[in-house]
Amino acid sequence: MGQDKRPGESGDSRGRTSFDHDVGVRLSLVIDLYDLKVEAARVAKTTGEMLGRYTKGTHKLPFRVAAALSQAKGVSLDWLATGEGAMLFSERAASAADSDAGRPDPLDEVLLANVIEGLELYIAAEELELEPGEKARLVVLLHRMLARKRRDAERLGAPVPPALVTPNHPVPIASDIDLADIVRLAGRRTMG
Repeated sequence: MGQDKRPGESGDSRGRTSFDHDVGVRLSLVIDLYDLKVEAARVAKTTGEMLGRYTKGTHKLPFRVAAALSQAKGVSLDWLATGEGAMLFSERAASAADSDAGRPDPLDEVLLANVIEGLELYIAAEELELEPGEKARLVVLLHRMLARKRRDAERLGAPVPPALVTPNHPVPIASDIDLADIVRLAGRRTMG
């Protein structure tokens, strides 16, 4: 049974397209990141035989298999599908950092300001004291956690809370039990 061709692709007598072949070559590189092919098959919830068929381009690569194999090793699905950009997210981050050196991300500045304002409001409301160094480490930790939360929401197409993207929206620490616990653990009650 032949496979669907994409515009501009040629296929062979067995129905393989150049797209399938190219993805198969890149998939082989992803599988090589695993210590054993059986480990890759386990992660993908398939067999080694099926992985071989995907790499040869004789069977279409299901998205769930591509996503599982890529996610476990930090491989970009964009790279797997198109071959463009860096294979590993760590390489993409390094490349982005090099190209953006010296230019702060305005969204990060917004998030940072909202974290600091939300932290200050929560500390005052809870009558907590924090040493300057502890407060700085707490700001960094909260910023990292919330930046990850924002990226996850964006990746999933979920709504992003205003405090993570909109200026002058302090992070509502009191309404997030985990954030509140982290801040309470870092601070101490003032004697008033």
